[in-house]
Amino acid sequence: MYLSVDDETVSRVSTSISGLGLSRDSYEDPLFFPPKDDEVERQLGFFLSMVAIDHRTRTELTDFSSDIRGRRLSGADLLYYLGRRVYEYGGSFTPGWLAHLTPEEAKHLLCFEGNCVWDFYTRIFLLRDLGRKIKSLTELLLVDRVEELVSNLSVFRAYEDPVRKKTFLLAKFLDGRGLARFEGEKHVPVDNHLTRIAIRLGIVIPSGDLLEWIREGRELTREEDVTVRMAVREAWKEVSNRSGVDPFALDDFLWPFGRSTCTKDPHCNSCPFSEVCRSNSRGEYWEEPKHTLTWYY
Repeated sequence: MYLSVDDETVSRVSTSISGLGLSRDSYEDPLFFPPKDDEVERQLGFFLSMVAIDHRTRTELTDFSSDIRGRRLSGADLLYYLGRRVYEYGGSFTPGWLAHLTPEEAKHLLCFEGNCVWDFYTRIFLLRDLGRKIKSLTELLLVDRVEELVSNLSVFRAYEDPVRKKTFLLAKFLDGRGLARFEGEKHVPVDNHLTRIAIRLGIVIPSGDLLEWIREGRELTREEDVTVRMAVREAWKEVSNRSGVDPFALDDFLWPFGRSTCTKDPHCNSCPFSEVCRSNSRGEYWEEPKHTLTWYY
């Protein structure tokens, strides 16, 4: 299996990125997030818990979406909407509440109108694991360096991914909300969307077996998947460095871009990268490598 970073394409994409005028989100939409003036401890509990269960919400056999307030919410949007509702109950997302979370209580967080997220019990397990191991939310999360946050979170099953998708997503939220300001080496939180965009643009180029596996839709092992996403993470880090765009601001752009533009059937006419995109030039729109049964992303 082989995946290489293409320096020339990284340079072209970096130039395009630097011209977009990207800025940070502050994650204040009341449909999905708590008020910024709430008690810090409650906000920390919400973000730690929601990111812990923020991974794939659907499979080929399941869906997780609904129409709410005139909007179609699917995937993470619906998950955070439900989390925001549960947050209002009082006493939620505390270590004690998490450690003793029951399936009946979890339905308020993981189900809507009878439609539940696909790995319902796995997410309960991950939340209980958090609650049983947390000693102090402020000592755990309000640290100075990203490396310290990585170390602190590594004891939790939800945050054990070697590529640290959830860890960097949590860091992005805490930083954007102004709850923490992290020094050290930041990365984009690598998920399916960022992997698909990277492969299509050509900042990483699959070859050999991997290219055939992508075309065939073959499932990767966990170790193979980690290898792919680690290469993708390093490629986006290089784009961040060359474009001068912070990795968290870059992810604020890339994640919704992957959901709205660089989709399974891409909307290339509205894509700012159409002239530098390897897939567009070849007329072959690769999917991300397939790895379904995971709680890493």
